[in-house]
Amino acid sequence: MRGTFAGQGAVLEDQTEAKRSEVVARMKALRRRLEAGDDSEVLAWVIPRALACAHRPLRHHPLYGGSGLPIPREAQPLILDWVEQIRMESIASIISFMHDRDLR
Repeated sequence: MRGTFAGQGAVLEDQTEAKRSEVVARMKALRRRLEAGDDSEVLAWVIPRALACAHRPLRHHPLYGGSGLPIPREAQPLILDWVEQIRMESIASIISFMHDRDLR
C-alpha cells in the first residue's frame, strides 16, 4: 500500500510540474504580446474561469513598463482600461505577489 501512495505522489508531482510549466509558458507569451503593445488579453487562466494569472497593470507596456518605475498620471486611463478588462472577466479577488518596489 505504501508503494501505491508513493506512486500517486510522484504522479501528482509530475502533474503539478506540467501545469506549472504550462502556466509559465503562457505568462511568457502574454508578456511578449504586452511588450509588443497588444493588451487585448491580460490574463492567463490556470483553472478556466476559476483561477488566473496576470502581470501588474502596465508592467510590460512599451512606454510605461518596467520594474520599480512610477506610473505617470497620463497612464491612468490605461490602468482604468486594465481594471475594466479584469472586471469583464468576472474576477472577484486579486492576490498580489509584487515586489515592494512595484507597489509604490
